[in-house]
Formats: sequence, C-alpha cells, structure tokens
Amino acid sequence: MIRLIWVMIALGGVFLVFAAGYVGYTLGDYDSYRGGYQEGYKVGCIAGAGNGYTLRNPTYSEPRDFMEQDRTNENEYQEGVYTCVDFVSNLE
Repeated sequence: MIRLIWVMIALGGVFLVFAAGYVGYTLGDYDSYRGGYQEGYKVGCIAGAGNGYTLRNPTYSEPRDFMEQDRTNENEYQEGVYTCVDFVSNLE
C-alpha cells in the first residue's frame, strides 16, 4: 500500500512538471506571437499608410509632361512575350 502511494505521488509530480512546462510554453508562445504581431502591425501601418508620400491632384501639365517623356508606347506588343502587363510595369 505504501508503494502505491509513493508511485501515485511520483506520477503526480511528473504530471505537474509536464503540465507546468506545457502551460508555460503555450502561454509564452502566444504572448510572443501576439507581441510580434502588434509590433509588425505598427511598422506596416507606418510603411503602408504613407510616411513620406503626399497625395495631391497633379496640375494639368505634370501628367502631360510625364507622358511626353515616357517612351513605353514605342515598345512592340508580342503575344505571350511582351503583353499589356509588361507595358504597365515598364511605364516609367
């Protein structure tokens, strides 16, 4: 009977150590993930929301001058080789 009690105490101790480790790992992992997500979100908002860009309506002459200088329209359309997507990506 005494052996059974010691076995139960030992198993209970092993269970407590395992449970404490699992809970600590899980909570630590969650806190790290959440903290990293929040920091990354702040950085992404600043980078994506416009820190250095100012939106405004251009004057009439600005897009006209831009289109006069750009030479993308001189490229030749080639089916499957140089298509509409290439024209857009090359527009300077």
